[in-house]
Amino acid sequence: MMQKFILRVLLIAFISFSPVFCEDFAIGNALSKAQAMTLEQDPNGFSDLRWGQTLETVQQSHIVTFMGYYGGSAHYEITIKDAHGSLYFSGPVEVRGIFRENKLIGIQIPFGAEQFSARLSALTKLCGTPKNNGKGVYMWDGPSTAMLMFQKDYYEGIIVLAGKI
Repeated sequence: MMQKFILRVLLIAFISFSPVFCEDFAIGNALSKAQAMTLEQDPNGFSDLRWGQTLETVQQSHIVTFMGYYGGSAHYEITIKDAHGSLYFSGPVEVRGIFRENKLIGIQIPFGAEQFSARLSALTKLCGTPKNNGKGVYMWDGPSTAMLMFQKDYYEGIIVLAGKI
């Protein structure tokens, strides 16, 4: 049941993106093959955003701009004033928050593609060796968060976080 929910969140997150998947890394069985994070490694959101927070709570402390509805979920651009080292991001960060039934269920974090190798190395150190499909899509699975990282195009990498709420 929980895996189906996480898969739906990840599919919603991919509506805006088109990473390369192949038969050896089908999204349907990705969670069973993903590297497990320990409780200490699991981000349980990003920076000061936590799974299950209401949109109203997030709006009280962040600049939030509605982007649209995709796959039955509301997507918002959220400005985080300082990520304080969360997943090795610091300073101001723009993320996409995904809300369903007024609760935060997913976060997309874009970053410059030139940072991809360094970010992958840092996340591997933090969360363990990820599952890799051989096409540049990396996945970790934790107690409260499923996390994907891939290079969207020549200019941009993406980290997708899905909450298990």
